[in-house]
Amino acid sequence: MMRGPALRTGRAALRDAGHPGRVTFWTVSGKGNSEALRFRLDAGALCLDFVATLGRRGRPVGERVDRIPTAERLGDWLRECELIGRDVPVSQGDLISAGVLREAVDGLVRGLLAGTDVAADARVVNRWASGAVATPVFDPASRKVRYESAEPVAAVLTRIARDALLTAGHLDRLPVRVCAQEDCRMLFIDRSRGRPRRWCSARYCGNRAKVAAYRSRQENTI
Repeated sequence: MMRGPALRTGRAALRDAGHPGRVTFWTVSGKGNSEALRFRLDAGALCLDFVATLGRRGRPVGERVDRIPTAERLGDWLRECELIGRDVPVSQGDLISAGVLREAVDGLVRGLLAGTDVAADARVVNRWASGAVATPVFDPASRKVRYESAEPVAAVLTRIARDALLTAGHLDRLPVRVCAQEDCRMLFIDRSRGRPRRWCSARYCGNRAKVAAYRSRQENTI
C-alpha cells in the first residue's frame, strides 16, 4: 500500500505542517515531578488524552511538562493505552510526527472553543485522518482481536486524528472544558452530573486549588 500524504513522518511532517524544521519537547526537573510526569488518561477521549501528554499548558513554554519527550516515552504511552504491541518499535521520526499532530489537535479543539481561526491546525489533522488505520484480525486460537499495519505508529496517529475530527465536529454536544487551574488548562470532557466541573481532576488540580485557597485564607488572618 502506498503511503499517502497523511502518513508523511519526521521532517516531512514538519514541512507539511508549516513548522520551521523542528519540534520542541518540554521537560521539567525537580521535586514532585514524578507525579506531574504520569500519563493522564482521564480526559474522556483518545485525542484529548493524547493532547494531555503535554501538561501544564498554562505555564510559559519552557515550564511545561512533556510526558513523551523521547521515542521511548511515546512508546510507553502508546502501550499503556493499548494502541500498539510490546514488540512495535517507535522511532524519532514517529516522535516528531506525534508532536506535530498533538499540537495541531490541541490548537483545533482549543481554537474552536475560543472562537479563533483553526484553518492551519485543521489542515494538519485532516491530513493525518486521511491515512490508513490498522486492520483488525480475529485469532480463533486466542479468541482475541489483534491489529495489523505496515506502519503501526502512523496508523495510531491516524486513529487519533480521526477521533479529534469527531470530537471537534461535535463540540456543540460534547461538554469539552478547559481546566480552571491557571497553570494546567487541560482539555477534558465533563461527564459529571449537576454543576459543570471546574478542574480536570479533583485529585490533581481540584486539590491544588483547595490547598492554595486554604493557604490564602491563613495568610489573610495573620
